[in-house]
Amino acid sequence: MSSFSIIPQELFSEETANLFLPISSSKQKRVHTSYEKFEEIAVVCLFDENLRDSINPLLSLLREDYKESVIIHIEEKKMYIVVKSNNKLLMANMFDISKEEDSIYYTLLAIESTQIKPQEISLKIIKNTSAFPTLEEKLKRYIEGI
Repeated sequence: MSSFSIIPQELFSEETANLFLPISSSKQKRVHTSYEKFEEIAVVCLFDENLRDSINPLLSLLREDYKESVIIHIEEKKMYIVVKSNNKLLMANMFDISKEEDSIYYTLLAIESTQIKPQEISLKIIKNTSAFPTLEEKLKRYIEGI
């Protein structure tokens, strides 16, 4: 399980960065905290350095200047999602998935929870797997901007 937090830049301080991540229950001490700043959307992503590989796809989505409002990246058993509006980050998360329906559910949940207007939705799907071959077709039933 990955350990990360995304906070507004104005709350960030290197001295207190580790307070935004949970204490490792097995060792009862704080994790080794790393961070990456995203100036264009005014947030900082804090994460456990030991788990950097597992959140790299999410960091990549935050780094890129996609024109789409909803960007999802799908790997074998993980889905990473970023939702932006007017160059403002509304949501960034990752989910464990096992079937195509999981991806559809989390995408629609993200859109609903961020309250993006249907006419403002544009979706980009990045897949590093051959799984879920009909995902785009199924999402088109709910989202026009694919």
